[in-house]
Amino acid sequence: MKQIELDTKLIEKQINYKFKDKQLLITAFTHTTYAHSFNVKNNQRLEFLGDAVLNLIVAEWLFKNKHEREGKLSTMRSHLVDENSLANIVEQLGIYEHLRVNSGRQDQSLKTLKSVRADLFEAVLGAIYLDSNYKKAKKWAIHKIGLDNQDFALNISSDQDYKTMLQEKLQQQNKRAEYRVIDSKGKPHERLYTIQIFIDDKGGAVATNISKRKAEQEVAKQTLDKGINS
Repeated sequence: MKQIELDTKLIEKQINYKFKDKQLLITAFTHTTYAHSFNVKNNQRLEFLGDAVLNLIVAEWLFKNKHEREGKLSTMRSHLVDENSLANIVEQLGIYEHLRVNSGRQDQSLKTLKSVRADLFEAVLGAIYLDSNYKKAKKWAIHKIGLDNQDFALNISSDQDYKTMLQEKLQQQNKRAEYRVIDSKGKPHERLYTIQIFIDDKGGAVATNISKRKAEQEVAKQTLDKGINS
């Protein structure tokens, strides 16, 4: 079994960052399963670093741009860097297919997991930070998350509320919510996403929006308006 040669130029084009040290990029895209088979470095350490850098970047941005109390800021940060948000970014970038995993069907299926895609985002950010500096890593992350989009940045507070309110109610009932993309249409930069909420795997409200986050907020609002037990 031969090692997988990554198309680093294509990845750099997709993420809009050119690495001075290509090995950092290669390591960021190397899953533990593959690393174990070929005795090479995996991306877990980069993921650890990227997670810390990302939390600092988002915390700093919120501190400077949102005049809320600590608890609210923590909730905002958690939402912006949660597994779903980061996995969605990786999906939109189209870079998850480059992740080096073993050739078996079970290992290949790892690429579809939200947790693995979110880890990949953090590993890439960690690699960018080491390859450049905090300033450049911050610029990259803020753009990918959407914090440099004025409309998105202005609506972060209101975008938090319905999902947070619903999550708190569900936790009281030992239930959990999952927001799934059940349809997407249109050009890449004008794509409409249809989101459906599933509570304990039972399908619920549906909403369509050009923003996945806004669609998620809408279905959370619909669920709250209807009543969780309805």
